[in-house]
Amino acid sequence: MKLKKLFLPLLVGSVFALASCDEADTNSDMPRFSGFEYEVPVVAGDTLTVVAKQSQLGKLIGSATYDWVCLYDWTNEEEGTSGQLDTLEHQFKKVYYSIDSSDPQFKLFVPENASRLVITFTAEYNYAGQGPNRFDGSTGGSGTGGNGYIRPVTSNNLFGRSRGSVTIQGRNIVKK
Repeated sequence: MKLKKLFLPLLVGSVFALASCDEADTNSDMPRFSGFEYEVPVVAGDTLTVVAKQSQLGKLIGSATYDWVCLYDWTNEEEGTSGQLDTLEHQFKKVYYSIDSSDPQFKLFVPENASRLVITFTAEYNYAGQGPNRFDGSTGGSGTGGNGYIRPVTSNNLFGRSRGSVTIQGRNIVKK
């Protein structure tokens, strides 16, 4: 009888402990970002690679889509003309995050007459976990080791979305 009284609470406690471990393992988390990385100075007439640097990888994510847009200001000194925020490049990429969780990258050719680049980034993550998202990334964003910012804008039990931008001013763009 004493063994039965001892065994039953241990059995119930073990079941609850296992259930709580399983629940924690089914939650999806969005990645956290520290900002953008690129080589400075930016050389006009060359290819520029911009990386959205993850400071913490996401967890239990199925697919991810990355949408990059680069707008630029340009100046033609010989003709005395200029333009603002013309679309330079747009790239859309879908990956399976569980297979490729590498930092998203954007490559573009910097025109000779570029005087400013404005790069925007949107990432959407489709969750693969069964439980609610525990971290919406709200404390993430720029801070250490990056330029610009990347912050969460939406998160629910099905997906999470982050957005950010970086501006490269003319003083950081040199002629080839």
